[in-house]
Amino acid sequence: MPNKPVSRRKIFIKRSFQGRFIAWIIGLIIVFGLCSAFIVYALISSDLTTQSFSAHVNIENTWQRLGLSILVGNIISAVIAILMSIIVVLYISHKIAGPLYRLEQLFLQVGNGDYDVAAQLRSSDQLLELLESFQHMTMKLKKRRDQQHRLLEEINHQLNQATDDERIKAIQSKLKQLEDML
Repeated sequence: MPNKPVSRRKIFIKRSFQGRFIAWIIGLIIVFGLCSAFIVYALISSDLTTQSFSAHVNIENTWQRLGLSILVGNIISAVIAILMSIIVVLYISHKIAGPLYRLEQLFLQVGNGDYDVAAQLRSSDQLLELLESFQHMTMKLKKRRDQQHRLLEEINHQLNQATDDERIKAIQSKLKQLEDML
């Protein structure tokens, strides 16, 4: 079956999964930003402190400007990195969350006995192989179910041609129950 493009209209397909993913990325960006600021602070403060004895006023003024520049620069870069990471994470998570959502829906349908399920993913989506395996499995299950129904019909037909004995009726009743369960 050909894969036609599937367009997604929802930004958050699996809110909990995508939210955790975004939170982890933002947390990492904040931790790395703080580490960067601390390292710069540690490196610069030692130099400025040693030089401050000779030119105390000029160095304090320079330190205040430099410290403010570092702080503002880190905040701006962290905000830009967070915004870009949210976009990237949403894009990447769509490649995973979208197929997972579709597979969950298919599992529910098959669990309810509907083997005539069909789904398509975009060719660039992850889990495409899993969907193909799932569809192969449902095709085999449907074939097996059809074989069982044909066998039950044959048995039932042969029992109908036999004499009207009480045992035959009991067997027919049990076969009907088995057919209903299948």
